[in-house]
Amino acid sequence: MDDEVKQDVDRMIAFIYYESREKIKELEIEAREKYNTEKARIIDEKTRILRTEFEEKLKLLKHRKVIELSKVRRQQRMAILKEKEHIVSTLFEIVENRLRSTKITKEMCRECPEMLEPVVFCRNDDRSTVKKYINGDIKKIDDEFIGGLVLCSKDGREVCDNSFLTRMDVMKKRYMKHISRCIFERTGTSERLESQCQDG
Repeated sequence: MDDEVKQDVDRMIAFIYYESREKIKELEIEAREKYNTEKARIIDEKTRILRTEFEEKLKLLKHRKVIELSKVRRQQRMAILKEKEHIVSTLFEIVENRLRSTKITKEMCRECPEMLEPVVFCRNDDRSTVKKYINGDIKKIDDEFIGGLVLCSKDGREVCDNSFLTRMDVMKKRYMKHISRCIFERTGTSERLESQCQDG
């Protein structure tokens, strides 16, 4: 009888032990699944946060890049314009220096309108030429006019400014676009300036 009770108790203990082990396995599996699920959720959440931050930073970098490129291009354009202005200014300085040594011709005298004994302003070097073709009171022209002729009627109502300075100013106003096109487009200077700015 005692043996039977002992066997029943042993079987019961073995069953409880077996059930406990199975329950432990189930709990371990469930815990592992929950851990993996939570781990995947956390990784996914962190990944989304990092991706969002990365995209925002990328957008910011792209925006900054656009701004910087625009700034660089604007600086390049300004540098090119400044260099073009310098080239044109240098060109007119060369022309001005040449005009200072250019003498008045017979044709220039005949281009002036006829006036009755006008006051004629010219350089001293041109007095003899002017005297041959224009009958008037000859006086020295101011150096700022570079050279050429300025005629003024006795009453001061009629003035013909044919000085080299005025001719240059008229040429600048009328033909500056054409002059720039000849200098920069036909010679390829614009492309070289742009290349220099980009290299710099």
